[in-house]
This record gives sequence, C-alpha cells and structure tokens, in this order.
Amino acid sequence: RATGGLIYGTSPEETIAELRRTVELNPSFVPAWAHLAQALYLKDSVGWAAAVAGGGDVPPEAPWLGEANGWADPTVETLPDLSGLRAAIAAAPTQAMDPRVGYWMAASAPQIATFVLPELARDPRGERIHDDTQRARAWAWASRGAWDSALAVVGSIREGRPLDGYRLATIGGWIGGVPDEVVATWKRELDAVRASLSPRDRAEAEWLDGLDASAAGDSAGVSVAAVRVRKAGDPSGPLLARALGTFEPIRQGQFRPAADTLAQLEFDRRWLPSGEDGWQIPAPIPVHRLMAARALAASGDTVAALRQLNWIDGVDLAARRVAIMGVFRAYALLERARLHEGRGDSTLARYDYEQLLRRFDRPVPSLAWIREEAQQGHGRMQGVAPPPGE
Repeated sequence: RATGGLIYGTSPEETIAELRRTVELNPSFVPAWAHLAQALYLKDSVGWAAAVAGGGDVPPEAPWLGEANGWADPTVETLPDLSGLRAAIAAAPTQAMDPRVGYWMAASAPQIATFVLPELARDPRGERIHDDTQRARAWAWASRGAWDSALAVVGSIREGRPLDGYRLATIGGWIGGVPDEVVATWKRELDAVRASLSPRDRAEAEWLDGLDASAAGDSAGVSVAAVRVRKAGDPSGPLLARALGTFEPIRQGQFRPAADTLAQLEFDRRWLPSGEDGWQIPAPIPVHRLMAARALAASGDTVAALRQLNWIDGVDLAARRVAIMGVFRAYALLERARLHEGRGDSTLARYDYEQLLRRFDRPVPSLAWIREEAQQGHGRMQGVAPPPGE
C-alpha cells in the first residue's frame, strides 16, 4: 500500500479491517491509528462526493478515493456520515493523537476537516497537538477559499502564531483573498518577534516580505528582501533569493528567463539539507511552481506550463507540507483547466473544473470570480465524457 492518504489495500473495507486488527493487537502503535482515521475519512468522502454530485455524473460504482475524483459542484450542505472517523479518534489512546491526521485531512478533504478538527481541538487528549490541529484547520479553510475564516483560526495558535499568521496572510494577499491592511497587521506582529526567530523562520519571513512587496508592485522592497533572505543564515537563503530575483522580471513581462530560473530551483532545492518537510521551508514551493506555470503559459509554452502544474496529482508524504500545498490546488487547477481548454483537451478541462468546484466552495468575495469562471468553464464542458477511470 502507499501511505500518505492516497491508496490503502485493494478495497476500503479490507484496509480498514486490517488496520482495526493492527490497533487491537497493539493499541500504542501510533501510525496505525493515524492511517485508520485517514482510511475512514477517505471512505466517508465517497459518500459525500455522491451526495453532492448531480446531473447524472456519478458513475455506477463510485471510486473509493472520492475526494480525488470529484464529479460536481459542492453547493449543498450535505456531509457524509463521519461516525467512523469520530469513533476512531475517540478510541485512540492519548499518545496516538497524531498531528498528521489533521494535515492529511486538510489537504485531501478540507470540507470534512473544517467540521471534524474543531472537535479534535476541544478534546483534552489533543492538547499536545493543539497548535498543529489549529494550523490544519486554518489551511483547510484557506483551501476552500475562506481566507477570513482561516486567519480567525490562526489567532488561537499559541506558539509561533506571528509567523503562522503572517505566512497565511501574505500568501492570501498575494492570491487576492486577504486585504492589504490585514497583511500589514500580521507583519507588525511578526516584526515584534523577528529578532528572536530561528535562521529558518527568519529566512521564510524575509521571503514572505518579498512576496508581499511583489503583490504591491514594490520592486525595491523585493530587492531588499532578497538581500535579507541571503543573510538569514539558513541553507535555503540563496535559493529563495534567486526566486525573489524572478518576481520583478515576471511583472515586467520577461516571462521565459524567469520561468526557467524557477524551474531550475525545483532541481537545486533537492540538494538542501532535508528537514521534516523535505525542503525545510515548504510554503515557497507551490508559489514558485504556480508563478513558473503562469510565466511559461504567458510565454506561449503551454506544454512546459502544464508540467509545472502536475504536482497537484502527485503523492506527497510530508504532512505539514501537503497541507500548505493543498491550499494552492484550486488555483493550479484553474490554470490547468484554462490550458487544457485552450488546447482543446475538453475531457481534462472538465475534470479540472470539477475538482476546483468540489474544493473551492466558500471563497471570500474578492475571489468569487474563480468559482464563477470555473462554473462557466464547466458549463462549456457539458456533454464531454468524463476521464477514463471515473
């Protein structure tokens, strides 16, 4: 089987039975509890997918991995029976309250995460993973486009809140979902503790400053951030500085050289010392990939642009990283749907529009246009056969 929440065994029933047997034999085996909870919510997501699907698009036998094979616009308030997931969490011993469950849930099924994770946050047994649970909740709300709700949850994080809040606000501001004044408020909170940050966190903070400056069209601010990120003392600093060096050329329409630099970073970052998230600072990865895809598309190289977006279909086993990257799936799906439709690949375009609508269901008003564009695109795809395997 593949771990990380994608495929378990040959059927959900077989996998759940084997995982139940494992935890019965050894209740203290933490990974088994984490995977049991994940298997249960993935199984439940099939029922939810069927409940929200409409227009006769549901296959006769819905695939088990429902969240990754969405069929329709989730505009109803229907959720699956989550009793299996809740029972698994309730039965888990205290030491098995694994923070990875929340992150996987936020990445794979953000709607379910926003309903279930508040219960986990209130559970006294989950005290030691309180902040991880709240971070997962925040990223789940952001995945649904509800950046205001995401930032409200971040306010309850106890340790590391300034950077958590500034990260979320800055990325949301760059996307267009968080007002400038909100980003500025979180930046002031971060500035109050910036001197005490670790080299890794300082490097991320400086990179976020550059992203914020880029969103504001402040080329001087981006340059200052690039200098500071190099001096932060983290091994990723030089790579992040190179990435910041592409922001202004992209804004000026120099797409291909900047995109090539960002693509090269995908290779070069693999030589960095590996942390728990693979690359020690995960937030820049989806930002750079999305920027590279947009720049390549603008330069006319749609094949290379699509290659930069294929990560949303891949396997990522790093729980914290996958939750952050999950936030960008809707925006990557929109870019990819546009490219597929422009190339005449209607079946693939339909799939991407449907995936987006399944996931991005509660956008803030400033991002409502994304759903509207996806709904219009999906409408143009009516009558197109679903991709093989659905």
